[in-house]
Amino acid sequence: MTRITLVNFNKSDFTFHFQPSNLESNTDFTSHQNYKVAKQLLSSVIKGLPIHPPKLLSDGDGGAYLLRDDRGTSVAIFKPMFEEPFSPLNPKRLYSDNPTPSNDLETKRGIRLGEAAAREIAAYSLDYLGFSGVPVTIMVDIDGKQGSLQKFEAHDCESWDFGPSSYDKQQIHKIALLDLRIFNLDRHGGNILVRQSNGKNFLIPIDHGFSLPDVLDGTDLWFEWINWPQAKMPFDKNTKMYVANINVGRDTEVLRSLGIRKECVRNMVIATLVLKKGVDGGMNLYQIAQMYLRKVTGKKQQHSSPSLVEKIAEKVPDIDSPDFLDILSGVVNEEVGKIADDKKKLTTSFVHIIENDSAKREDLLRGRNQLRTSA
Repeated sequence: MTRITLVNFNKSDFTFHFQPSNLESNTDFTSHQNYKVAKQLLSSVIKGLPIHPPKLLSDGDGGAYLLRDDRGTSVAIFKPMFEEPFSPLNPKRLYSDNPTPSNDLETKRGIRLGEAAAREIAAYSLDYLGFSGVPVTIMVDIDGKQGSLQKFEAHDCESWDFGPSSYDKQQIHKIALLDLRIFNLDRHGGNILVRQSNGKNFLIPIDHGFSLPDVLDGTDLWFEWINWPQAKMPFDKNTKMYVANINVGRDTEVLRSLGIRKECVRNMVIATLVLKKGVDGGMNLYQIAQMYLRKVTGKKQQHSSPSLVEKIAEKVPDIDSPDFLDILSGVVNEEVGKIADDKKKLTTSFVHIIENDSAKREDLLRGRNQLRTSA
């Protein structure tokens, strides 16, 4: 009989063995997580595995398996820890013939081999009240293979199958906010699923294994949504309230309970406080994201300079320092506050010109004024 074990990061061992008869409510999910959905998910997987073995998916570079229930319906995606893209145990064997896994090997800059699964759970755990729509995700052990188990979300296509005008502003903002909080290194159109319902497109973010790196080097950082027009639209009231209520102390405890390294937790706190200050300062999503990305220069774009987030990280101590939060808050308030104030002055100046000078208004609308391009 297939053995499925829930991994509990709060203990050195994990002994809660899921069987259809003992799915009890004492499972330690974070407060917003949907226990009923997780319970149903695990029960379906257990019933289906003896009939329908895991199916290795062709999409992606690592080991990802489709799991089905006893009727053959797709219910979950299982990603073993040591079958990640650069792992020598990857069933697709794209990168190495060495049979011994090593924690020194990085799958992405700042993320070590075997760490992606915990980051899948982290993204779900940080998604308060399901605001960003991350599917239910938990850590399990299936017949000796430990990894992330995520609810399969039925969908019609992926986000790059349509133009950005097909999506509501809020649908994009909710995903972008999570990407910034966790410094997501892998947000492309293929890992934003699209579900169509009643004439609307709903976006579902997946694949968060390449997030929460131990360095804030923006060299590999890119966001699919950054050049979409919705990124320059203002946040609505509910989104602002959501960001204001993000609790980095609570987030720190969640990540540490998942075994996320302290350097990575530190970077999450830095990225989150920069986001919170930017939103509070009236900046839009595009403007905030620019503080995370490196500036690329040179004719062949071969040179880059550190981002503002990187510069802030250099000015603050280790997360274990008793002054960490105080010093970080001061630096963020100064650095991000200055940029936010400059943006406000620029916007005020722009609006004044638009309202009072018809000649310059026409000039601006043709895109010949520097104020327009720098805003």
